[in-house]
Amino acid sequence: MRPQGGFPIKSIILGDLSKAIYAIHKVGPVAWVLCATAIGTAAGIKLFAAGAAAAGGTAAATGTTLTFASAPLAPVMAAGALAGGAAAASAVAILGANAFGIAVSIAVASGGIGALSLIRNSYRIKTKESNKLILVRI
Repeated sequence: MRPQGGFPIKSIILGDLSKAIYAIHKVGPVAWVLCATAIGTAAGIKLFAAGAAAAGGTAAATGTTLTFASAPLAPVMAAGALAGGAAAASAVAILGANAFGIAVSIAVASGGIGALSLIRNSYRIKTKESNKLILVRI
């Protein structure tokens, strides 16, 4: 899809973010399902923690331990966090810790994994350098 004038839409990504986006983009489709599940779970937990805090409840994360209290869905979210822990460990092994953290941040900021799926499915890598990545809209 090209805008008027015929030039492709491109995005230039610099620094550590370029490495994370490259890692997200190069993951195969089967591994992406596992990664997307873990990223979605982690993003949901972060959003839930923010919502619980806004409602006067508490949700704390320390290291790999998550604690939910004073929130109506605390038992459900705690169970989801435990189940998501194995998927998260696998996703970190596939993407790397930095890329996983950035992917979760993107998912939280955009309200879900849709932005990451858009990067994977609607853009192709045109140029990759050490700290620079140029993506072109397909």
